[in-house]
Amino acid sequence: PQAELKEKNRASKIRAQLFKIKNSFIRHYEKVLPADHSALLAGLTLGEQSGFTDTFKNAMKASGTLHIVALSGYNISILAWVIARTLGQFLKRNTAFIVTVLIIIGFVIMTGAEASAVRAGIMGLLILIAERSGRIYSMRNALALTALIIVILIERLVKNSRVGRMWEATREDEDAAEIMGVPTFKFKLAAFASGAFIGGLAGALFAAKAGYI
Repeated sequence: PQAELKEKNRASKIRAQLFKIKNSFIRHYEKVLPADHSALLAGLTLGEQSGFTDTFKNAMKASGTLHIVALSGYNISILAWVIARTLGQFLKRNTAFIVTVLIIIGFVIMTGAEASAVRAGIMGLLILIAERSGRIYSMRNALALTALIIVILIERLVKNSRVGRMWEATREDEDAAEIMGVPTFKFKLAAFASGAFIGGLAGALFAAKAGYI
């Protein structure tokens, strides 16, 4: 079989530019640092692990340091604080706040918009909003709101995915779905597990707020 190119340059121009910026950073790291060092710096700053060799990744797993290359709310918070303080020297407060929010959103998209990056971005934005409104930042409330937003986003994504269509077919007519080749038992088990996870997450957040069970 042969592959034929039908169209190109159909992706979002904004995302394409953001990925170009990301790749330029990575290439600059690779020029000035050894391979493992540049891969580690790319992981710390951009959450990028494509440059990790198996040996390097196994060494990080063995030392328990692989988690440091995963983007977290702490990393985004530092980035947001630095950007806000820097822009505050040159722009008005409201303008600096809006530009910082846009940069954080762009950074999350640039790093691939994975679940961990989206969660970190939401928590970083909540810190900015709390500081901007003069309210005290609450980690518990931030986690609860972040979890709510992620659950809503996942529900929208899953509904239009292959798994969502399998769940819908099983719900409408399980026998017909079985005849069409849908492994209904596996997908019912997955639905139960995902529902239990969301319920457990909500219970954990409630217990942390109430202080007792």
